[in-house]
Amino acid sequence: MSEMTAGDYALINQGNGFMNNPFVYLVLLWLFRGGYGYGSDNAAAQGSFTRAELHDGLEMQNLMGEVAGVRNAVYGEGSSVAHELCSGFARVNENIGQCGYNAQLAMCGIERNIDAVRAENAKNTCAITTAIHAEGEETRKMISEMENQRLRTDLQSAQLTLANANQTQNVLNALGRYVPYASNGCGCGVSW
Repeated sequence: MSEMTAGDYALINQGNGFMNNPFVYLVLLWLFRGGYGYGSDNAAAQGSFTRAELHDGLEMQNLMGEVAGVRNAVYGEGSSVAHELCSGFARVNENIGQCGYNAQLAMCGIERNIDAVRAENAKNTCAITTAIHAEGEETRKMISEMENQRLRTDLQSAQLTLANANQTQNVLNALGRYVPYASNGCGCGVSW
């Protein structure tokens, strides 16, 4: 048998790796059965295979090819599942991040609204306090004016009463020179 070329090795490997090719097992089987003249069997020493060996080798190659196909399919599906899981988790993480960001924005908006309500309440409280104070001052002023008016009225009434009493006394004093007082002191019992 002639030497193997680089093309033969490439054909054997076919991208499956050296030890994954069933043909390699046939070559190894041939080598260890005396392919180089080390065995006692003359036919094996010349490198020929029996039909059974060839059939077994081809059957083994088919089985190994199917196993490699199943393995590649499992790896491919596993890789696809892993990729889908990673993509799914990435989308979940992205959605969680987006939800967190949206919640943070909403909280900031709520805090701004609360601050605006607080400012409005402070403004309204100040306005109410100022209005109450102003109305209190107006009420005090009105009560004070009413009390002053009452006191003026009482003073005028007292002054009028005093003036009338003085005038009456003056009239009586003036008349008393002309009209004698009666014994009862009212001046009414004067006899003419």
